[in-house]
Amino acid sequence: MQYAEHKNPWIARLHYIFSFYGLIDLVAVLPFVGIYIYRETPHVHLVVLAYILIIFKLIRYSRSFRMIGTVLTSVKEELITAYTACGIMLGFSGILMYYIERNAQPQAFENIGDGFWWAIVAFTTVGYGDIYPVTPLGRLLSSLISLIGIAMIAIPTGIISSAFMNMLIEKKQKAGKDDEKQ
Repeated sequence: MQYAEHKNPWIARLHYIFSFYGLIDLVAVLPFVGIYIYRETPHVHLVVLAYILIIFKLIRYSRSFRMIGTVLTSVKEELITAYTACGIMLGFSGILMYYIERNAQPQAFENIGDGFWWAIVAFTTVGYGDIYPVTPLGRLLSSLISLIGIAMIAIPTGIISSAFMNMLIEKKQKAGKDDEKQ
């Protein structure tokens, strides 16, 4: 039973209301109320988007989702380090590309924000094509950033998969030891 440590059931209910899942339940119910208040106004469509939060309620009942949460928690520091390195690389390359390309195409690289946009698109290898380098040095930097981006995106993937495999191996070993005891 959830919140069984509380003797008073009302205190247990209050504890649930202010918990993560209690807030998710509240946000999941709000669209039903919002639909009746706003009827067919443009605001009702924004309220209906909150239905997506109902998915978070499923996490509570899924062992697999809890396992993924445990894996992400166990490698939190490593992921923070990897994503910090990605952020530094994005910042550095966006600023550098802005200074390289701003004179060659001032309409595309109007400010450093445009350089950051280019860096994110190049780093994630999406490549929308709305902003791209035209100078030889800019193209060289773009090639390097795209290659580094692939490698930097692979690092968190490897960290998470390794931790997930370790957890599965530990789970199998624990199950084997429990079978031996019986």
